[in-house]
Amino acid sequence: MTEQIDKAHLVGLKFRGSKVKKIDKDGRKMTAYEPYERPLQPKDVLAFTETETTVTLVTADGQKLTVEKKAEKK
Repeated sequence: MTEQIDKAHLVGLKFRGSKVKKIDKDGRKMTAYEPYERPLQPKDVLAFTETETTVTLVTADGQKLTVEKKAEKK
């Protein structure tokens, strides 16, 4: 289903997540979470709906994004 998304709708959108990082602080082993961002990819989209003027995306990182459709040139 998500393969049907036009990649043009994903341009400029970011996927936000975090990576687990093991650290040693004052002799204690701890876990820290390091945030990261990368461009949104079709595999990150869980669901989408299209109307005449907008596309609404629900992503794996919990975001709900509404993107305006671009007017097609003839």
